[in-house]
Amino acid sequence: MSPPDDASIDNATCLFRRVPPQQVTRDRNRGTLRPMSGHFLGTEMSVVLGDQLEAAGRSPESAVGRHTDDFLVCGTAQCVRDEEQGVVHTEKDDEAAHGDVVGNKPKPRARRFANGARWVIEPPTDFEPFGG
Repeated sequence: MSPPDDASIDNATCLFRRVPPQQVTRDRNRGTLRPMSGHFLGTEMSVVLGDQLEAAGRSPESAVGRHTDDFLVCGTAQCVRDEEQGVVHTEKDDEAAHGDVVGNKPKPRARRFANGARWVIEPPTDFEPFGG
């Protein structure tokens, strides 16, 4: 059975996800920092919908909200749909642009999300991930 999916959310819509500092790792193969794949596990993954931010006249950076020490990544609705996921708008009291990516996210899928995420607010060049 396919997960719920809101067809009114365009495939090109950016899906923003906060990344706490403790969820950043060094990708030894690429020599870059990326979110940990564990940050993309679960059946519901909170995101902030770029189309909703734009409609409200907000910048992508506003998606971190009160979590000012967090970093921010994005991917598109098309990318998650290509991975058999649905995208739904699930407005919250503190975030009108909140959404969820719904569907099973086994480790290989979560790893692809982590590797494909693009930094919007990236760690500084001297950032050292927790645990080395």
